[in-house]
Amino acid sequence: MKLNYAFWLVIFLFLTQVGYGQWATEYIGKRIHLSSAKVVSESKKNLKISLVLSNTGRQDIRLYDGLNLETVIVTFGESFEGQLTPYKERILKKLIASNNTLIRAGQLFTPRSFKVRRLTKEDTTKVEPTIAEVEKKKYLKVHEIVEEKNVNNNEKNKPKKSTQPKHEKEVKTMSPIGQLPKPEASSKCFDLVVEDLEVVRSSKRNIYLEFNLINYGEGTFKFDRKNDRHDNLSIKAFFASIPRLTRGALIVGGEHFDDIFDEKKFELAFGEKISGTMKVSLEKMTKFTPVVILELDPFSAVSECDKVNNVSTVLWKGN
Repeated sequence: MKLNYAFWLVIFLFLTQVGYGQWATEYIGKRIHLSSAKVVSESKKNLKISLVLSNTGRQDIRLYDGLNLETVIVTFGESFEGQLTPYKERILKKLIASNNTLIRAGQLFTPRSFKVRRLTKEDTTKVEPTIAEVEKKKYLKVHEIVEEKNVNNNEKNKPKKSTQPKHEKEVKTMSPIGQLPKPEASSKCFDLVVEDLEVVRSSKRNIYLEFNLINYGEGTFKFDRKNDRHDNLSIKAFFASIPRLTRGALIVGGEHFDDIFDEKKFELAFGEKISGTMKVSLEKMTKFTPVVILELDPFSAVSECDKVNNVSTVLWKGN
Protein backbone atom coordinates (compact mmCIF):
# COMPACT_ATOMS: atom_id res chain seq x y z
CA MET A 1 0.00 0.00 0.00
CA LYS A 2 2.85 2.37 0.90
CA LEU A 3 4.65 1.58 -2.35
CA ASN A 4 1.51 2.40 -4.34
CA TYR A 5 1.19 5.68 -2.44
CA ALA A 6 4.82 6.58 -3.19
CA PHE A 7 4.37 5.68 -6.87
CA TRP A 8 1.29 7.87 -7.34
CA LEU A 9 2.92 10.70 -5.40
CA VAL A 10 5.88 10.60 -7.79
CA ILE A 11 3.46 10.70 -10.75
CA PHE A 12 1.68 13.69 -9.19
CA LEU A 13 4.97 15.53 -8.70
CA PHE A 14 5.87 14.81 -12.33
CA LEU A 15 2.58 16.22 -13.63
CA THR A 16 2.89 19.24 -11.36
CA GLN A 17 6.36 19.97 -12.69
CA VAL A 18 5.18 19.58 -16.27
CA GLY A 19 2.34 21.97 -15.52
CA TYR A 20 4.81 24.66 -14.44
CA GLY A 21 7.13 23.92 -17.35
CA GLN A 22 10.04 23.01 -15.08
CA TRP A 23 10.48 19.30 -15.75
CA ALA A 24 12.72 19.83 -18.77
CA THR A 25 15.03 22.11 -16.77
CA GLU A 26 17.26 20.33 -14.28
CA TYR A 27 18.43 21.90 -11.05
CA ILE A 28 21.35 24.30 -11.52
CA GLY A 29 21.42 26.33 -8.33
CA LYS A 30 18.82 29.02 -7.67
CA ARG A 31 15.11 28.36 -7.17
CA ILE A 32 12.31 30.34 -5.53
CA HIS A 33 8.71 29.24 -5.08
CA LEU A 34 5.78 31.61 -4.45
CA SER A 35 2.83 30.12 -2.58
CA SER A 36 -0.05 30.82 -0.12
CA ALA A 37 -0.99 33.94 -2.09
CA LYS A 38 -4.21 35.71 -1.22
CA VAL A 39 -5.88 39.08 -1.77
CA VAL A 40 -5.94 40.85 1.61
CA SER A 41 -7.97 43.81 0.39
CA GLU A 42 -9.13 45.42 -2.85
CA SER A 43 -9.73 48.92 -4.16
CA LYS A 44 -10.58 50.33 -7.56
CA LYS A 45 -6.90 50.82 -8.38
CA ASN A 46 -5.01 48.17 -6.39
CA LEU A 47 -4.97 44.68 -4.95
CA LYS A 48 -3.21 44.15 -1.63
CA ILE A 49 -1.38 40.79 -1.74
CA SER A 50 0.16 38.53 0.89
CA LEU A 51 2.23 35.44 0.09
CA VAL A 52 5.02 33.13 1.23
CA LEU A 53 8.30 32.86 -0.64
CA SER A 54 10.47 29.74 -0.34
CA ASN A 55 14.11 29.37 -1.36
CA THR A 56 13.91 25.81 -2.66
CA GLY A 57 17.44 25.82 -4.06
CA ARG A 58 20.87 25.23 -2.57
CA GLN A 59 22.15 28.79 -2.97
CA ASP A 60 21.25 31.86 -0.94
CA ILE A 61 19.31 34.51 -2.88
CA ARG A 62 19.08 38.22 -2.15
CA LEU A 63 15.94 40.00 -3.31
CA TYR A 64 16.66 43.53 -4.49
CA ASP A 65 15.75 45.87 -7.32
CA GLY A 66 17.90 44.86 -10.29
CA LEU A 67 18.23 41.17 -9.35
CA ASN A 68 19.49 39.21 -12.36
CA LEU A 69 16.95 36.44 -12.96
CA GLU A 70 18.77 34.68 -15.81
CA THR A 71 19.75 31.72 -13.63
CA VAL A 72 16.79 31.71 -11.23
CA ILE A 73 13.92 29.27 -11.62
CA VAL A 74 10.67 30.72 -10.28
CA THR A 75 7.56 28.59 -9.74
CA PHE A 76 4.08 29.54 -8.56
CA GLY A 77 1.78 27.53 -6.28
CA GLU A 78 -1.88 26.67 -6.80
CA SER A 79 -2.96 29.82 -4.94
CA PHE A 80 -1.97 31.82 -8.03
CA GLU A 81 -4.61 30.09 -10.15
CA GLY A 82 -7.81 32.02 -10.81
CA GLN A 83 -7.95 35.71 -9.92
CA LEU A 84 -4.16 36.07 -9.50
CA THR A 85 -3.12 34.23 -12.67
CA PRO A 86 -2.74 37.37 -14.84
CA TYR A 87 -0.91 39.13 -12.00
CA LYS A 88 2.03 36.70 -11.68
CA GLU A 89 4.58 38.88 -13.49
CA ARG A 90 3.35 42.04 -11.79
CA ILE A 91 3.50 40.44 -8.32
CA LEU A 92 6.99 39.06 -8.95
CA LYS A 93 8.34 42.43 -10.14
CA LYS A 94 6.83 44.23 -7.15
CA LEU A 95 8.11 41.61 -4.70
CA ILE A 96 11.68 41.92 -5.97
CA ALA A 97 11.62 45.72 -6.26
CA SER A 98 10.20 46.34 -2.78
CA ASN A 99 12.53 44.07 -0.77
CA ASN A 100 16.21 43.93 0.09
CA THR A 101 16.26 40.60 1.86
CA LEU A 102 18.69 37.68 1.94
CA ILE A 103 16.87 34.33 1.86
CA ARG A 104 18.99 31.37 2.86
CA ALA A 105 18.76 28.03 1.05
CA GLY A 106 15.71 26.14 2.30
CA GLN A 107 14.34 29.17 4.17
CA LEU A 108 10.75 30.43 4.11
CA PHE A 109 10.18 34.19 3.89
CA THR A 110 6.88 35.97 4.51
CA PRO A 111 7.14 39.56 3.23
CA ARG A 112 4.79 42.32 4.33
CA SER A 113 1.57 42.64 2.35
CA PHE A 114 2.06 44.86 -0.68
CA LYS A 115 -0.07 46.50 -3.36
CA VAL A 116 -0.10 45.78 -7.09
CA ARG A 117 -1.94 47.91 -9.62
CA ARG A 118 -5.14 46.39 -10.98
CA LEU A 119 -5.26 45.30 -14.60
CA THR A 120 -7.28 47.61 -16.84
CA LYS A 121 -8.82 47.07 -20.26
CA GLU A 122 -5.74 48.67 -21.79
CA ASP A 123 -3.52 46.20 -19.94
CA THR A 124 -5.45 43.24 -21.32
CA THR A 125 -5.05 44.47 -24.90
CA LYS A 126 -1.49 45.76 -24.52
CA VAL A 127 1.11 42.97 -24.27
CA GLU A 128 3.82 43.96 -21.81
CA PRO A 129 7.22 42.22 -22.05
CA THR A 130 7.71 39.59 -19.38
CA ILE A 131 10.79 39.40 -17.20
CA ALA A 132 11.99 36.47 -19.29
CA GLU A 133 11.69 38.51 -22.49
CA VAL A 134 13.51 41.48 -20.94
CA GLU A 135 16.35 39.27 -19.71
CA LYS A 136 16.55 37.53 -23.08
CA LYS A 137 16.77 40.87 -24.88
CA LYS A 138 19.63 41.96 -22.60
CA TYR A 139 21.41 38.65 -23.17
CA LEU A 140 21.07 38.77 -26.95
CA LYS A 141 22.13 42.42 -27.11
CA VAL A 142 25.38 41.71 -25.26
CA HIS A 143 26.11 38.57 -27.26
CA GLU A 144 25.28 40.16 -30.60
CA ILE A 145 27.97 42.79 -29.93
CA VAL A 146 30.47 40.04 -29.09
CA GLU A 147 29.43 38.05 -32.17
CA GLU A 148 29.84 41.11 -34.41
CA LYS A 149 33.36 41.75 -33.07
CA ASN A 150 34.32 38.11 -33.57
CA VAL A 151 32.95 38.10 -37.12
CA ASN A 152 34.85 41.29 -38.00
CA ASN A 153 38.09 39.88 -36.60
CA ASN A 154 37.60 36.63 -38.48
CA GLU A 155 36.87 38.47 -41.71
CA LYS A 156 40.29 40.14 -41.55
CA ASN A 157 42.16 36.88 -41.03
CA LYS A 158 40.31 34.32 -43.15
CA PRO A 159 40.91 33.80 -46.92
CA LYS A 160 38.65 35.68 -49.33
CA LYS A 161 37.25 32.49 -50.90
CA SER A 162 36.18 30.61 -47.82
CA THR A 163 33.58 27.87 -47.68
CA GLN A 164 33.46 28.05 -43.88
CA PRO A 165 29.82 27.73 -42.65
CA LYS A 166 28.22 30.69 -40.89
CA HIS A 167 28.47 30.74 -37.12
CA GLU A 168 25.18 29.83 -35.43
CA LYS A 169 24.08 31.43 -32.19
CA GLU A 170 24.03 29.18 -29.16
CA VAL A 171 20.53 28.00 -28.27
CA LYS A 172 19.70 27.97 -24.58
CA THR A 173 16.74 26.68 -22.61
CA MET A 174 14.29 29.28 -21.32
CA SER A 175 12.64 28.96 -17.91
CA PRO A 176 9.27 30.68 -17.28
CA ILE A 177 11.05 33.89 -16.21
CA GLY A 178 14.73 33.56 -17.05
CA GLN A 179 17.42 32.08 -19.25
CA LEU A 180 19.24 28.98 -18.09
CA PRO A 181 22.34 27.28 -19.48
CA LYS A 182 21.98 23.65 -20.51
CA PRO A 183 22.60 21.58 -17.36
CA GLU A 184 25.25 18.92 -17.13
CA ALA A 185 24.43 15.31 -16.30
CA SER A 186 26.33 15.68 -13.01
CA SER A 187 23.74 18.22 -11.81
CA LYS A 188 21.31 15.47 -10.77
CA CYS A 189 20.71 15.62 -7.04
CA PHE A 190 18.88 13.62 -4.40
CA ASP A 191 15.87 14.83 -2.40
CA LEU A 192 15.25 13.20 0.99
CA VAL A 193 11.77 13.26 2.54
CA VAL A 194 10.42 11.79 5.79
CA GLU A 195 7.04 10.15 5.12
CA ASP A 196 4.54 7.74 6.71
CA LEU A 197 5.35 9.19 10.16
CA GLU A 198 3.30 7.59 12.94
CA VAL A 199 3.39 6.85 16.66
CA VAL A 200 3.61 3.05 16.95
CA ARG A 201 4.06 2.68 20.71
CA SER A 202 3.94 4.78 23.86
CA SER A 203 4.60 4.68 27.59
CA LYS A 204 4.19 7.22 30.40
CA ARG A 205 7.60 8.73 29.62
CA ASN A 206 8.18 8.17 25.91
CA ILE A 207 6.61 7.76 22.51
CA TYR A 208 8.13 5.68 19.72
CA LEU A 209 7.99 6.96 16.17
CA GLU A 210 8.27 4.98 12.96
CA PHE A 211 8.70 6.47 9.48
CA ASN A 212 10.25 6.04 6.05
CA LEU A 213 13.11 8.01 4.53
CA ILE A 214 12.41 8.29 0.78
CA ASN A 215 14.56 9.73 -2.01
CA TYR A 216 12.48 11.69 -4.55
CA GLY A 217 15.52 13.09 -6.39
CA GLU A 218 17.08 11.66 -9.54
CA GLY A 219 20.51 11.43 -7.92
CA THR A 220 21.43 8.56 -5.57
CA PHE A 221 21.83 9.33 -1.87
CA LYS A 222 24.78 7.52 -0.26
CA PHE A 223 25.15 7.45 3.53
CA ASP A 224 28.43 6.39 5.10
CA ARG A 225 29.10 6.87 8.84
CA LYS A 226 32.85 7.14 8.09
CA ASN A 227 32.23 10.20 5.91
CA ASP A 228 33.12 13.32 7.94
CA ARG A 229 30.32 15.27 6.24
CA HIS A 230 27.78 12.80 7.67
CA ASP A 231 28.80 13.31 11.32
CA ASN A 232 25.97 15.82 11.73
CA LEU A 233 23.46 14.05 9.50
CA SER A 234 20.52 13.54 11.84
CA ILE A 235 16.83 14.12 12.54
CA LYS A 236 15.74 16.57 15.24
CA ALA A 237 12.44 16.30 17.17
CA PHE A 238 10.21 19.17 18.38
CA PHE A 239 6.90 19.67 20.21
CA ALA A 240 4.65 22.43 18.88
CA SER A 241 1.12 23.79 19.09
CA ILE A 242 0.61 23.80 15.30
CA PRO A 243 1.86 21.45 12.54
CA ARG A 244 4.52 23.94 11.45
CA LEU A 245 8.09 24.48 12.60
CA THR A 246 8.31 27.94 14.19
CA ARG A 247 10.59 29.66 16.69
CA GLY A 248 8.19 28.72 19.47
CA ALA A 249 8.63 24.96 18.90
CA LEU A 250 10.36 23.08 21.75
CA ILE A 251 13.42 20.98 20.91
CA VAL A 252 13.00 17.59 22.58
CA GLY A 253 15.83 15.56 21.11
CA GLY A 254 17.27 14.00 18.00
CA GLU A 255 19.28 11.08 16.72
CA HIS A 256 22.02 10.38 14.23
CA PHE A 257 21.27 8.54 10.99
CA ASP A 258 23.10 5.32 11.86
CA ASP A 259 21.09 5.05 15.12
CA ILE A 260 17.78 5.85 13.46
CA PHE A 261 18.14 3.42 10.56
CA ASP A 262 20.39 0.90 12.31
CA GLU A 263 22.79 1.00 9.35
CA LYS A 264 26.37 2.28 9.13
CA LYS A 265 26.18 2.54 5.35
CA PHE A 266 23.35 2.49 2.79
CA GLU A 267 22.21 3.94 -0.54
CA LEU A 268 18.84 5.20 -1.80
CA ALA A 269 18.20 5.54 -5.53
CA PHE A 270 15.20 7.42 -6.95
CA GLY A 271 11.97 6.22 -5.28
CA GLU A 272 13.75 3.91 -2.81
CA LYS A 273 13.14 4.08 0.94
CA ILE A 274 14.45 2.85 4.27
CA SER A 275 12.50 2.49 7.54
CA GLY A 276 13.63 4.21 10.72
CA THR A 277 12.56 4.53 14.36
CA MET A 278 13.03 7.18 17.07
CA LYS A 279 12.25 7.42 20.78
CA VAL A 280 11.05 10.82 21.98
CA SER A 281 10.70 11.81 25.62
CA LEU A 282 7.31 13.20 26.75
CA GLU A 283 8.88 15.23 29.57
CA LYS A 284 8.42 18.61 27.78
CA MET A 285 5.05 17.88 26.19
CA THR A 286 2.01 19.81 27.42
CA LYS A 287 -1.63 19.95 26.35
CA PHE A 288 -0.69 23.07 24.36
CA THR A 289 1.99 21.27 22.33
CA PRO A 290 0.39 18.06 21.02
CA VAL A 291 2.15 18.13 17.63
CA VAL A 292 5.37 16.15 17.12
CA ILE A 293 7.62 17.58 14.40
CA LEU A 294 10.64 15.91 12.85
CA GLU A 295 13.20 18.03 11.01
CA LEU A 296 15.45 16.18 8.58
CA ASP A 297 19.11 17.24 8.34
CA PRO A 298 18.78 20.31 10.64
CA PHE A 299 22.50 21.12 10.35
CA SER A 300 22.56 20.99 6.50
CA ALA A 301 25.14 18.22 6.44
CA VAL A 302 24.18 17.27 2.86
CA SER A 303 23.00 19.25 -0.17
CA GLU A 304 19.58 18.29 -1.55
CA CYS A 305 17.47 19.47 -4.49
CA ASP A 306 14.83 20.77 -2.11
CA LYS A 307 15.16 21.53 1.61
CA VAL A 308 11.68 23.01 2.07
CA ASN A 309 10.19 19.50 2.34
CA ASN A 310 12.45 18.43 5.26
CA VAL A 311 9.78 18.69 7.97
CA SER A 312 7.19 16.06 8.87
CA THR A 313 4.50 16.17 11.59
CA VAL A 314 2.17 13.90 13.52
CA LEU A 315 -0.48 14.65 16.19
CA TRP A 316 -0.04 12.85 19.51
CA LYS A 317 -3.45 12.35 21.15
CA GLY A 318 -2.13 10.75 24.32
CA ASN A 319 -3.17 7.55 26.05
